[in-house]
Amino acid sequence: MPELIQYEYLNKELNELEKQLHAFIQRNQQIEETNSVISKELERVEEENAILKAKLRELERKLAELHNNLNEKNSSEFINIEDKQNFKRKIDDLIERIDYHLGS
Repeated sequence: MPELIQYEYLNKELNELEKQLHAFIQRNQQIEETNSVISKELERVEEENAILKAKLRELERKLAELHNNLNEKNSSEFINIEDKQNFKRKIDDLIERIDYHLGS
């Protein structure tokens, strides 16, 4: 009779361990799925970041070009008030674009 009790005890323990193992396997699968989703989102964000950096470089290039044009104009002739205002608006627009892209 003690052998039967010991057998039942061991069988009960084995069933509990199997349940725990099954729960761990399910949790591991959930974690793997979550990691996969996060990895894909990270790749998407990195690609978007690269695009925004390229846009920022282009805007900085345009700003430098405008600055160079202004320097050339200043050295060759006096800039009238209207040209100054237009240039200021262009610079403000570029700064807003840069701020927008950096904030995204």
